[in-house]
Amino acid sequence: MAPRKVAKQRSMADNLPLGHGDAFDPPQSQLSQESQDNVTKKVEDAINNSKQQARKRRKERHDAVFKATNARCDELRGLIDGAYGRYEDKLEEIRHTKLERLKQLLQQREELEQSLDDDEAAMDKLYMTMAEKLQIALDARLENLA
Repeated sequence: MAPRKVAKQRSMADNLPLGHGDAFDPPQSQLSQESQDNVTKKVEDAINNSKQQARKRRKERHDAVFKATNARCDELRGLIDGAYGRYEDKLEEIRHTKLERLKQLLQQREELEQSLDDDEAAMDKLYMTMAEKLQIALDARLENLA
């Protein structure tokens, strides 16, 4: 069997970075617990502040969109009301015109019916007069023949 190679053990002194004096002195870059707590609190405060500002911006955007939407709806409502008012005015004008025309036509109809009645009466009178004249002429002819 071949002899096994044993891993070389490194000492604690080999792991320390060069340039630091004593191995038991704390490194200069390491912060105290209190400093770390302060930094952590500041980071958490910054994150919370950022979240609050983001919520505030979202709410402001939402409010602005809501306000703009309401303004546009009000504008459209005004346009619809105006169009509906013009429609009703035009409809009333058309109704009035048609009603006046209908009254005019009814008046003409009454006048024509009256004229027709008058013409019928005149024709009846004419027929009666003609019948009387024919009767007189017939009687006169019968007398001449008799």
